[in-house]
Amino acid sequence: MSGTDHRKRLVAILAADAAGYSRLMASDEAATVAALDDARAVFRTLIQANQGRVIDMAGDSVLSVFELATAAVTAALAIQQELNSGPSDVPADRRMRFRIGVHLGEIIEKADGTVYGDGVNIAARLESLAEPGGITVSDSVRNAVLGKVAATFDDQGEQVVKNVAEPVRTYKISFELDQAGVTISNRERGLARRRWAITSMALLVLAVASVVLLWWPWSLGEPEHSIVAPSLPLPNRPSVVVLPFENLSNDSTQTYFADGLTDDLITKLSLYPELFVIARNSAFVYKGKAVDVKRVGHELGVAFVVEGSVRRENNRVRINAQLIDSKSGRHVWAERFDREFTDVFDIQDDITRSIAGRLAPEIARFRVNETRAKPTEDLDAWDLYLQATAAQAKFTREGLEKAIRLAETAIARDANFAAPHIVIARAKGVQFFYRWTAKPEKTLAEAIESARAATRLNGNDATGFAALGYLHRYTRDETIAVGNLERAIALNPNDANIRLEFAHTLDWFRHQKRALPQILEAIRLSPRDPRLQVMFFIKAHILFHLGNYDASLDAAREMSGVLTSKTWRWNYHLMRAASLAELGRADEARAEIENARAVNPKLSLAFIRQMFNIANNHPDNRRAWLKSLAKAGMPE
Repeated sequence: MSGTDHRKRLVAILAADAAGYSRLMASDEAATVAALDDARAVFRTLIQANQGRVIDMAGDSVLSVFELATAAVTAALAIQQELNSGPSDVPADRRMRFRIGVHLGEIIEKADGTVYGDGVNIAARLESLAEPGGITVSDSVRNAVLGKVAATFDDQGEQVVKNVAEPVRTYKISFELDQAGVTISNRERGLARRRWAITSMALLVLAVASVVLLWWPWSLGEPEHSIVAPSLPLPNRPSVVVLPFENLSNDSTQTYFADGLTDDLITKLSLYPELFVIARNSAFVYKGKAVDVKRVGHELGVAFVVEGSVRRENNRVRINAQLIDSKSGRHVWAERFDREFTDVFDIQDDITRSIAGRLAPEIARFRVNETRAKPTEDLDAWDLYLQATAAQAKFTREGLEKAIRLAETAIARDANFAAPHIVIARAKGVQFFYRWTAKPEKTLAEAIESARAATRLNGNDATGFAALGYLHRYTRDETIAVGNLERAIALNPNDANIRLEFAHTLDWFRHQKRALPQILEAIRLSPRDPRLQVMFFIKAHILFHLGNYDASLDAAREMSGVLTSKTWRWNYHLMRAASLAELGRADEARAEIENARAVNPKLSLAFIRQMFNIANNHPDNRRAWLKSLAKAGMPE
């Protein structure tokens, strides 16, 4: 099977089977078929009413999937209430009773909608353990819905499931049967279908509206300050920013540890696709400042703010964390963790689970399991990695060399620790591009090998695949570059840096239509990013190659408001020059060339060709850019 005709995902699986079906058929075939048809209608109606999807109704069985465990259990309860309260004139031995099993686990979903895998096998096994008319669930379901449904759970112990390595703990659901014997009438079934259709339509409208809101400014030509305006609309899913945790340790050099903890929390929360998480670079704009959480929420367009502090002394660590409603300033959750330093990863998981549980309770009880794996068992290796990350962030020759040394030391302590390999890959990628190395091609090869090592060691870390994809722009291997960045986005859709690199890479390979929504999402995920000058330039560059020169000028105007770098200042003038030249505004284009050369006197067509040779950009991009700059008056 190819990797393009199926996908893995986490769902709630409901499996059902009629108890004593063969006996009923042997007794009265016509009546049994009629009862089965009625039961199928109940299943189909109530599954759809709870936003589930029927996969199969072969024979007397039913298989369906739900995005949320609460929806699956609610549907199961409603189905059993309906089926168990059937007509009283049917003898007990003639009633059709169904066993239902519900499991929360991973499935493989084919392009035609069929599903299989351990998740399906476990749900079927749970169904066989249920009593006729009853429901049995796995511990993952029980943990996800406890306190959210009107039912109690009786522990049935661990059960061995065929072809599944580990036993599964199971629970019988106890629920009260509606003694009034209320059943679903045809009219009620119609209402349920209509409610489901209306809900689906509402979700569709919401999705369309989100796309319209995302694209609308570009269709009109937004004002210069639109992206970095002090107020942004809230996303259509729970939104949060994790502000840099304050270092309360007596040693001021421990700031890197507080920053590393903040980074890890942002990454863990970003792995929840149901959440909208502001990127690290925008969050760290507030570092060391007294902040008003209402203002932060207003400026970043988020509903919740996480604040905290870290005190690390010897082998102890104390972490305070709090989740705040940015609109009201009210504390939603707060906790203090006072533990041994060796428990730091468990503390991170506790904080992540608690925050996610307040923002999206349906996912928090089980999705956190996907992020719980410790990055390393060697805390000294982890500490070295945090120091390497801090050194790399300085973006100097010396800082990159130090980052590589620290990362190599971390790897020497733990050869299975993936993250330091990513530090090395990134650092050497920068050394290659800026020629801060005597052997650039060798340095690039080493960077790529480090990125490959990271993906081999941790196949769930988006940053490793992003680094591998981004580096392969320089080798002009489009399949590897784009494929790895697509995988990175799938693993972490909230990472603004990956979105930025994906947009840049797609533009690199002349896929500007695909690149534009990626750069727009990167900007929204990090609206106060110090790299906005880069983001706006890439946006302007994409629009330029799409032939939308007016919109490219608008993006350049946005860039002008956030310029902090000399390099990006002359790039800004070149961007304007090229767009103005294509719009026939020759005098203005010539003036922009002069402005650019005033910032960087080395600028010429030959200089830009040399830059393209280093970057190995797409030939069509090179030709179009050089042609427009020549038209604007750039000297040879």
